[in-house]
Amino acid sequence: MVLGNSGTGKSSMINILYESLPLINIKTIKNVINPESVTIGQLFGQKYYGEWTNGIFSKIACRDTSKTQHLIVMDGQDDT
Repeated sequence: MVLGNSGTGKSSMINILYESLPLINIKTIKNVINPESVTIGQLFGQKYYGEWTNGIFSKIACRDTSKTQHLIVMDGQDDT
């Protein structure tokens, strides 16, 4: 988790990490999500008319990750 004030280099640090992982043979996919643009149910999953629907995190986690790592970036305000 990377938290900090605006302009402190958080995005730069994440981009350097993402670009350096292939140098040590780690295939990585970067998933950027604005958490304010979706509901909690859309983000984590929810029961909808008695049936479970996967959220964004569930869908990313269910992808074939045997040889690929997923970097999930929640880019937005920290309102907690």
